[in-house]
Amino acid sequence: MTGHSKTIVFFSRYIPSMGGIENYTHSLAKKLIELGNNVLVITTDGEPGISCEDGIQVCRLRKISLLNGRYPIPNLVGLYKKIIPLLNGYNDTCIVLNGRYYVLSNIGARIANLMGLTPILIDHSSSFIPTKSSVLSSLLKNAEIVTTNLLKRYNINYYGVSRMSSKWLSTFDINSKGEINNAIDVEAFNELNSGRLFLNRGNRLIITYAGRLIGEKGVLQVANLACIFPTSIDVIIAGSGPLEDTLTQLSKQYNNLHYVGRLSHPDLSALLNQTDVFCFPSRYPEGMPTCLLEAAACKCALVTLANGGTDEIIPDPSYGFVLKSGDDSELAALIERFIDNPSLYKTCASREYEHVLQAFSWNQTALKLLEAFER
Repeated sequence: MTGHSKTIVFFSRYIPSMGGIENYTHSLAKKLIELGNNVLVITTDGEPGISCEDGIQVCRLRKISLLNGRYPIPNLVGLYKKIIPLLNGYNDTCIVLNGRYYVLSNIGARIANLMGLTPILIDHSSSFIPTKSSVLSSLLKNAEIVTTNLLKRYNINYYGVSRMSSKWLSTFDINSKGEINNAIDVEAFNELNSGRLFLNRGNRLIITYAGRLIGEKGVLQVANLACIFPTSIDVIIAGSGPLEDTLTQLSKQYNNLHYVGRLSHPDLSALLNQTDVFCFPSRYPEGMPTCLLEAAACKCALVTLANGGTDEIIPDPSYGFVLKSGDDSELAALIERFIDNPSLYKTCASREYEHVLQAFSWNQTALKLLEAFER
């Protein structure tokens, strides 16, 4: 890797929108700046305009929002005339596309090739998006195939955010060149701790779910544990999404189920530092869930399904608990074991904390990205 600074340009979803890609881009951008590089983020999130945020140049584009804001499409009027002169103002430019689904990634690929550059695309998925509707699932599958085929017109170097993401790319006859994995600054995340007290801790096991409130992520399955174990556990649900009203009503029915809404990062750090077991039985096509890394950083035991990044975050059963079927009975049986034998989850939590501390730093991920541009 050369020692001179680069300008890294991300075409990506970005904060203040909530999600794994948004947090990934923001955290990686901050680390790249610490390492002496310039960073420009081109995004469809937030109010249109150009600003400097945390030392990061951010260009927010006008957009049309589909699927309740989950799928933004940039307004194409005058788009290329705006972006290309902006990029021409930088030297040694490297372009990163975060995610295959988005129209913005196609735009970024086209602009990169017009400038004679080969962008890096980091894939953040591990299967097609499942929904309860077979019709919608089919539409989303076909949309992903179409957007991916459009991307394949361009000269792009592909990477996965996890090994499973890299493997998933082969579904589209794309060869991944490796992984530029998700990460966490363990010390910084714990220092964010707001000190907010969520429960007066007694002898009950505290189980937490934090993430988007959709059925595919398993949030209702976690909430149901409060009904199964009414006197021995407390279940805390944090996040926002379509199931907010359902969880609000359920929390009124069960005294040991607590829905706390969407949390700031300081409050999330506080919550996870009060949690014994972080439960995330997601069937969504995760790349490498940030929430698992955040929970591990706070010494929570992890319970999840085999999904994107799971085999890297939990390399064997001594680090955490990967459900086989993920059905209600299997999850309940595991929680019962924790209640009867707390050392079972505490030992894994300590081992997992050390693993995440050593293997998932933003410094390592940033260096992987810079090295990828030197190949």
